[in-house]
Amino acid sequence: MRVLFLSLDALDGVGGIQRFNTRVIRALGELQAAGRLGEVTSLSLWDRAGVRSVGGVRHRGFDRRKTAFVAGLVREVLRLCPEVVLWGHVLLLRLLPVVKLLAPRARHALFVHGVEVWGDPRYRRVPLHEPLLARRLDKVVSVSRVTAERMSRAFRIGEDRFSLLPNAVDFPPADPSSPRSGDGELRILSVSRMSSKDTYKGIGTVLRALPDVIARTPLSWTVVGDGELRTSWEDQARQLGLDGVVRFVGRVDDGELERWYRWADVFVLPSAGEGFGIVYLEAWAHGLPVVAARAGGAAEVVEDGRTGLLVEPESPPAVAEALLRLARDGELRARLGTAGRKVVEARYTHAHFRDRLAEILQSLRR
Repeated sequence: MRVLFLSLDALDGVGGIQRFNTRVIRALGELQAAGRLGEVTSLSLWDRAGVRSVGGVRHRGFDRRKTAFVAGLVREVLRLCPEVVLWGHVLLLRLLPVVKLLAPRARHALFVHGVEVWGDPRYRRVPLHEPLLARRLDKVVSVSRVTAERMSRAFRIGEDRFSLLPNAVDFPPADPSSPRSGDGELRILSVSRMSSKDTYKGIGTVLRALPDVIARTPLSWTVVGDGELRTSWEDQARQLGLDGVVRFVGRVDDGELERWYRWADVFVLPSAGEGFGIVYLEAWAHGLPVVAARAGGAAEVVEDGRTGLLVEPESPPAVAEALLRLARDGELRARLGTAGRKVVEARYTHAHFRDRLAEILQSLRR
């Protein structure tokens, strides 16, 4: 089976979708090396220009040059004659008729994640052409049941057309020297984009919750990530008297992100719009309890009272109560974090992801 994977960005982007796309490329390369797939090629509109080999997969980026991307796609379809085309984002579907014309026997599957296909105008209005094009797909592959159900309603696609492919993470190496929980100060971590499109992530909700928490227990909150809202969040933190308590460290590389996960006692992101929430898996892989919103894909992934605490979205008092509960109960933190790590081991490893992707590809075989 020859496979073509199309994405907006993968290797050079930041965020859960980008990590998912990179994992798709890695898994396809492993399946190719094992002889379970034929040639695999990956094209990305936004990744930096040039050709790279990723685990044996030829990956080409076009640095946001749309005309060059379309021309490269046409050439690749004619050269490869793919049997399966994997579409990494609904925005790319406008090119579906072109690919169907050039490779009429190819099968097509779209990866979907969250708000981009929920049909909720608070996050993104769905253009009229997208449901029409999506109905011409052979399969829609969703990271969660929540996203599948919401897209099924918004796009009027039968639920039988959906398959699930949850996110996955790699386990960090053991670090017995981690200073976690050593000085009585609750160390809180959040990892999030801070663009104007991502206000649902809940950073402002945590900010408004902290004055009540810090009045009762010492804490430190580190926020990893960047975007145009970062400056306004920093200003709000100062207005709330949280200087010295909150630090926004911006975008970091994987090594520094790893250090922040090891530093923390608790991970918090009460996001109301997560299609899945790969950051919760990352936190669990590091043994952290999580505080998440009782909404969207997060409520599907996090089990309240077992692997984390669920709170009402956009409720600072609920976030404050959850953080105070975790601050006062180290045993609870340990139990939730350990349970979360076991869930990752049982469901969300790279091997689970690769094997599930192989099943989905097999189901697309004519």
